[in-house]
Amino acid sequence: MWSGWPKRKTWILAAVIAAVAAGAGGAVFMFSGLYNVGADVRHFRITEYIIRLTLHRSVAHHVQRDAPPALEAPGLKELGAKYFEFGCTPCHGSPERDAGPIASSMYPAPPSLHEALLEWTVNEQHWIVQHGLKFTGMPAWAGRDREREVWALVAFLQDIPGMTRNEYEAMLGRQSGADASGTNRVAFCAGCHGDEDTPPVSGLVPSLNGQPSPYLVRSLQDYAADKRQSGMMEPIAARLTPKDADRIARLYSGFEPIAPTADEFSPKVIEVGRNIAESGLPEKGIAPCSACHNSRASPQFPRLAGLSRNYIVEQLLLWAEGQRVQTGYGKIMQRASSGLALDEMNAVAAFYAAQSADSGKPADGKAANRLGDVR
Repeated sequence: MWSGWPKRKTWILAAVIAAVAAGAGGAVFMFSGLYNVGADVRHFRITEYIIRLTLHRSVAHHVQRDAPPALEAPGLKELGAKYFEFGCTPCHGSPERDAGPIASSMYPAPPSLHEALLEWTVNEQHWIVQHGLKFTGMPAWAGRDREREVWALVAFLQDIPGMTRNEYEAMLGRQSGADASGTNRVAFCAGCHGDEDTPPVSGLVPSLNGQPSPYLVRSLQDYAADKRQSGMMEPIAARLTPKDADRIARLYSGFEPIAPTADEFSPKVIEVGRNIAESGLPEKGIAPCSACHNSRASPQFPRLAGLSRNYIVEQLLLWAEGQRVQTGYGKIMQRASSGLALDEMNAVAAFYAAQSADSGKPADGKAANRLGDVR
């Protein structure tokens, strides 16, 4: 029974010695500095293989398997095109222009999106955009917890293969040449939020027309300070000076609200929302929304009348999930939002979306609901 033990013991000892020697050799190699970490020198092939295999296995392990939302929803790809133009083109290029020489000199170089879209599933694309990839230069989404926000970009990416320059320009709209610097700052904002003549690009984006200037300035400050999260708004707000923020806020505050236009809402749903907005839900300890959100309230509070239902519901969900609680105002809204069921959120949002933005009166039973119900 024990006749093989000496031989087995010898093999175990040899294996331990080999492991120690390998570790010692690796430590000597590591501390010697012989390995060239310059980006102009490629990894060994075995190193590239190991890194790539690890990357794929990691993404496959962590990605969510839930079915993605409807990526064909109206306005979603157009919003994603704005995200792409601002955040992705410096490294990945676009149908309009190739990536710059700095991105091309990175190692590993940002991949061709045509190839990347074939390599990764839709859910994996979402995970990569949301979390980034170590050792590749691919950053995480600036709005750390805004997972739903990423779907707009993923929706747009599905159309990248075969997209022509003209198609890309058309999807960006008339703001395609604008940037977030100098005199183009307001024009850049209008690309998503609209202006005095144009509605927002998507129902997930609020119209800023007629909003109190102090509220708009505070919002920009909160984005810049990472007190309010958004992968799009945080980097934009961080580049604005106080003078820029004040100028943008004053301009939008002076714009006339655009009349809401879109799907009709059920009068029954609107009535439920009206009751919550005007009377609250005393049994749940929820105060009336109208106590703060009315045309005579503090200029630190936004006006909700005429905003799209999807935008209002998304913000209520963010508060309820604890993602907008870094400020005193956010903590107040979390207490109110966390007590609302999703159908109650939709009802309140439908009520406000169906109101005329300048007077709070019903706007022919219609509202700016561009993307359907938030699920």
